[in-house]
Amino acid sequence: MARCPFDNTELTQIGANALFLHCSAGPHEYSIVNNELSLIPPVFISQSALVANTALPGALVGTPVTPVALAANSLLIANILSGGGILIAANKSGTSYMAFQVDAATGDTLVGVPTGQSFDTYIAGTKEIDYTTGALAFQQATTISTTTGNLTLTLAPVSGSNLVLTAAGAGRVVLTNQVAFVASDKYVVVDASGNIHVSAVGPAS
Repeated sequence: MARCPFDNTELTQIGANALFLHCSAGPHEYSIVNNELSLIPPVFISQSALVANTALPGALVGTPVTPVALAANSLLIANILSGGGILIAANKSGTSYMAFQVDAATGDTLVGVPTGQSFDTYIAGTKEIDYTTGALAFQQATTISTTTGNLTLTLAPVSGSNLVLTAAGAGRVVLTNQVAFVASDKYVVVDASGNIHVSAVGPAS
């Protein structure tokens, strides 16, 4: 366990059964909860810039997977204890809920919101995406594209699963293809009942 000189130590009450121990002489801090001492992972400012995928003593260990270079004076939150994750939680009406979690055991990264709430993304102060259970709503005109390869939409392999394209109001559903049509290509035909078929014969004029 790291040691800290007594005159470099600050002890703060942070709850009925919790204390916070800060050592200004080293990178480590400790919490004392219910008489148990635990190491708090480093939270500090990196005064120097850091090249991508580069180790940083006390914060980034092994062969780090940090693909973006770190600017000088950046805040780092790191858990260097093997297998230990990171959890950010908030108290909502007396109940803690996970807002962000890194699960080091599985490698998963999770973002959470309370029941009935939405996960939103903003760019320059403007809401772009509003995601609730079962509904993803783009708030602006949006283009979905790939930089390489196919864009594939796959339905659940069960009866009653449909791919539904709906145009509200005066909107239209437009299917376009920038590749020149050739004789071996197929047509997408919508019959009088609204069913879609793939056909080698084009629609009647």
